[in-house]
Amino acid sequence: MTLIKWNLAWVLCFSVNINAELIASPDQLIAEHFKGMAIERVNVLLNDDQLKAVQKNSGSDSKERIYSFFVARKSSKVIGYAGILTIRVRTKDQTSLYYFNNKGVLENIELVAFYEPPEYIPNAQLLSQFKGRDQSADLKMNGAIR
Repeated sequence: MTLIKWNLAWVLCFSVNINAELIASPDQLIAEHFKGMAIERVNVLLNDDQLKAVQKNSGSDSKERIYSFFVARKSSKVIGYAGILTIRVRTKDQTSLYYFNNKGVLENIELVAFYEPPEYIPNAQLLSQFKGRDQSADLKMNGAIR
């Protein structure tokens, strides 16, 4: 469960923008990413201390306490995780999926829905900077992330 909590901080820190409305269902995208694996949905309800830790680690003032994660298993071995998050970009929402391997390394970011204008879409070069990063990575903008 600790890895899931750490992944939550990643999800709160970063999100993907692509010009679209509803792109696909999260269940469909997760099933495609973790093809042939058993997927378990885990809902996490944060207590006050956990919420404060997430806010501190992510730099977010989010008051959201309920998050959904998905655990992918092959046989009984955990292969990876997915986290889903909806945030307000400017005036409209976006929903993104974040995929992590079983060591907590970010593998991919995938968009579920996005409602902002296209000028708010980050390019592939920006997004690629997050892939392969783990909890020890420097993820500050204008630091390791350009």
